[in-house]
Amino acid sequence: MELKKIEFQQGIGGYIPLENPRAYEFHYIVGGRGALRGGHCNYQVRGGSFFLVKPEERLRLVMDRRAGLNSRYVVCAEALQEFSDLLAEGGLLQDRSRIVDIGPGKRNFFEQLRSRLGSGNKALIEAAKYQFLSFLLDLAGSSGIDPVSGKNEYIEAALRYMQEQIRRKLTLEDICLKVGLNDSYFIRLFRRHLGTAPMKYFMELKLNAACNMLENTEMNISQIAEYLGFSEEFYFSRAFKKYKGVAPSYYRRRVG
Repeated sequence: MELKKIEFQQGIGGYIPLENPRAYEFHYIVGGRGALRGGHCNYQVRGGSFFLVKPEERLRLVMDRRAGLNSRYVVCAEALQEFSDLLAEGGLLQDRSRIVDIGPGKRNFFEQLRSRLGSGNKALIEAAKYQFLSFLLDLAGSSGIDPVSGKNEYIEAALRYMQEQIRRKLTLEDICLKVGLNDSYFIRLFRRHLGTAPMKYFMELKLNAACNMLENTEMNISQIAEYLGFSEEFYFSRAFKKYKGVAPSYYRRRVG
């Protein structure tokens, strides 16, 4: 199995197309609730739901806006037929087990995967692949073992708070007060788990949401900047270009 992409999406529903005909998409719902629909299927999803979309499928994720801002992690992976057979044996590809409840406290696990895959370090990229593969095989085998290791309640609480408050201008002090740790210890703990500083992560979280909004909404750049809590469109555009290497307007034209 080869991990192709892991991203965090916020406020996005819609169709779930696959970019690669050999790829599988794994979705972990962090918050909100809704339904996964396609053909005769209509499965309810909520925070803690985990499901697989096979290469030949085209489904639609419909989120309930009354339940608050929805969010999810999407893992795109290519796999050989042997891997598909193994998952099928364990029941993960069967309709009766389409939605697996793995619990709402798994942000840390998926953030570790995302951080490792984007690190550019070959060893960490391989580690992410085997970490996710182990997670899937534990689910398929119903081993009863929690496949998500490295859980830390402070990091889980911090990630949840940042993701819920993505529209605010949070400070490091705000986050530390929320989780009940002093700033120096929290920074060390966050770096140990995710390999980056808390406020850098929070900025990247905002800019990743901006990418999703540029791709999937009609909001103009000024509206997106305001929605995500940037004081000025200029500051937003400068931060976006530093993060993605191109201006927001160019990014929208390129993916449009």
